[in-house]
Amino acid sequence: GDVVSFGDLATKLQVSRASISTSIRILEERGLVKRVTKPGERQDFFRLAANPYGTMLKGIQKRNRSIQDDIAQTIQSLPADADAIGRLTAYADFYASLDAAVAVALRKLNSSNDLTTGQQPTALKDQSDDQ
Repeated sequence: GDVVSFGDLATKLQVSRASISTSIRILEERGLVKRVTKPGERQDFFRLAANPYGTMLKGIQKRNRSIQDDIAQTIQSLPADADAIGRLTAYADFYASLDAAVAVALRKLNSSNDLTTGQQPTALKDQSDDQ
């Protein structure tokens, strides 16, 4: 895959090296970019990770499930007749729906051939060309 240098990112995006550094750290933590070194080069280079969208969806799934667990624990800790239980159950249902949608998106992504390219699905490309 293509690699881009730290300096080129700052220049192309017209932002400070400090904000690039912060953004890259977040993207690295989420497994979306990989840091690459080149022999004889002092600066860092970056490449889009393989299957960045799948990685992103798995991160969303993990956070959703953690929130669902927190909501379930909160409901269990309340008295059965507490007013908040209805609202918390609706909140849990929202996250369950979100979780189901993310699972569908992951399945769809994993069955496509665009796993490593990070490209838009062909259907989206075709629509954007019409405008």
